[in-house]
Amino acid sequence: MILPKNVSQSDFTAAVAKFEKALGKEWVFKTQEDLDLYRDAYSPQWDDDDEPIPSFWLALWDGSCFG
Repeated sequence: MILPKNVSQSDFTAAVAKFEKALGKEWVFKTQEDLDLYRDAYSPQWDDDDEPIPSFWLALWDGSCFG
């Protein structure tokens, strides 16, 4: 799991659990396999330390995604 900057593991885990409770676990994507789908294959920062990679994604019932 990729932690956002300045967020502790316990705070992040608690936040993800709240999203899972509110939306349902099937709408919270947090595994490495899930996140790999959202990496920018054309990014000049691919595999660099500063590559912007989401910590998790939320999918809403209307098909929207937020990361």
